[in-house]
Amino acid sequence: MLHARSRDPTGDAVMTIVSNELLEVLACPACKGTLVAHERKGGLVCLSCRLLFPVREGVPIMLIDEASRLDDEGECI
Repeated sequence: MLHARSRDPTGDAVMTIVSNELLEVLACPACKGTLVAHERKGGLVCLSCRLLFPVREGVPIMLIDEASRLDDEGECI
């Protein structure tokens, strides 16, 4: 698994918690939007519909029922 530091569009530091190859092919199951790995939140964040999908033991859980909605400040609702 590759762990590379980068920045998401909001400027927050992120760490790729899944491989870059996997992140490139994954899309939000709700809206098909772009996902960004977010180390602090421990998951993948959809930039379009603001859902946080958890990553458990290196495996992204891409079920809408398992996702948390983020408010405008990026905190879980």
